[in-house]
Amino acid sequence: MPRPVAVYPAFRRGLERLGPRARRVLDAATSPFGSILRAERAGRRIALTFDDGPDPDVTPRLLAGLADAGAQATFFLLLSRVRRFPRVAAAVADGGHEIALHGLDHRRLTTLPLAEARRSITFARAELSERLGTEVRWFRPPYGAQTVQVWQHVRREGMETVLWGPGLADTEQVAVAERRRRRRARPGDIVLGHDGVADRDDGVDDPPPPALDRVAWALDAVREYQDGGLTVGTVGALLDAGTAVKGARFTR
Repeated sequence: MPRPVAVYPAFRRGLERLGPRARRVLDAATSPFGSILRAERAGRRIALTFDDGPDPDVTPRLLAGLADAGAQATFFLLLSRVRRFPRVAAAVADGGHEIALHGLDHRRLTTLPLAEARRSITFARAELSERLGTEVRWFRPPYGAQTVQVWQHVRREGMETVLWGPGLADTEQVAVAERRRRRRARPGDIVLGHDGVADRDDGVDDPPPPALDRVAWALDAVREYQDGGLTVGTVGALLDAGTAVKGARFTR
């Protein structure tokens, strides 16, 4: 297998300034070594994803709202939180939603020794699958940060890395109008949201999230998507219906 070509942030930012066409050229050239970014030819489907959960308050309310809306989602769970809230994690799987791995904890993998990063992925996938009795096909590195070596290990573990396009901006301190603009989606998109907030128990000390009802905001987005004729579902359903669009997204 050819050695993957790493597209590092400074180079990628330069190409992005050239516009969407340059990004499409980049992604096409690096797709054999890329992470899943979106799907094409999937009809009017989108995938809704949630990171950093489960959360004992947010996740149950979100599950109830998604059920009422007839929508499904992919939950990228932190094993550190699954251990703390096992019943909530089980409720995600029992609700018919897709289980995916976000990490053993929320530490940035690119700051860890490679051997430790690899072990954490292998261990977390095995335990998550055993605890919830489900196949784990997808992985999303914390902060979307991965090296070529981490990406290769994810593939060896039988998973694919899934990144995202638009997001609910539910962990960012931005104005409501900007938050609403960022969540706009088009067919084939993978939308990023958060049902949990990683904290020191998850290995990080990030800034506090905005004062936002993440459940109400997410369900408002679901209604907006559905009113626009979009089917809101899982990553698996999106890729079963269409073709994955991949691109290299690596960090030193």
